[in-house]
Amino acid sequence: MHLNTLIALQKDFDSKRQTKFDWAAPITEESYSSLTHNALALAGEVGELANEIKKFDRGDFSFDQLLDRMPSELADVLIYVIKIAYQSDIDLEKAFLEKLEHNKRRFPRSVVPESGKVTMESFPGFDAIKRFATNGLAESIDVWSERAAAASDVESLARLDSLAAECSVRLPADSRHKYAVALIVGVFVEAGSLEGRPEARDAFWRKLEPVAAAQGFGRREIAALTAEGDAIAGEVVAVLATAEIEANSNGE
Repeated sequence: MHLNTLIALQKDFDSKRQTKFDWAAPITEESYSSLTHNALALAGEVGELANEIKKFDRGDFSFDQLLDRMPSELADVLIYVIKIAYQSDIDLEKAFLEKLEHNKRRFPRSVVPESGKVTMESFPGFDAIKRFATNGLAESIDVWSERAAAASDVESLARLDSLAAECSVRLPADSRHKYAVALIVGVFVEAGSLEGRPEARDAFWRKLEPVAAAQGFGRREIAALTAEGDAIAGEVVAVLATAEIEANSNGE
């Protein structure tokens, strides 16, 4: 059943009932008593749901009993959300779908459990890097991200850990974050070469630092991984490139 169908059912139910006030009264700037009532009622229903969870948490009843009680409480919460929406002439279904699309951009996809692979959108900080990258660098980010997505195998992960250990750097345990660091290293190195001047990396680092910091990496770690003529960084990128070639060969 679609959300708009549920809204229509609730609206029909409300239109046939009236106590001290009109249950289906439109909410406007001039008449918003229904909004106040519904908002307070919504808060109360959320409180009742939380109270059931509190009782379970302190041991009053079993988890199965909690699951038996929750549907009714959740339905009460939904009813008042629906009432606030339709009485305010808000398209709740449209709002939900728009918010879902917004959250898809805000919260990238996670590792796919079945394959263990990662997608480039799943890299923590990927969207942030793309936003401040130049056109040429943005293309490179796409390339290396696709390679990293193909390289989420045990051997590649172990090689990345080994390369980092040579620089006394410890990569995150989670594969998404591990490849996020590898991506940051590759992007950091390529930023300098694309711009063609040494100071480009310093300017780029100021933008990249918050993304790296989210992975627990600072300038020292990045400097260690890109030291000595970027040898280590080159190997990090090579691991990703090799994995992509192998993945493509296996696909054939």
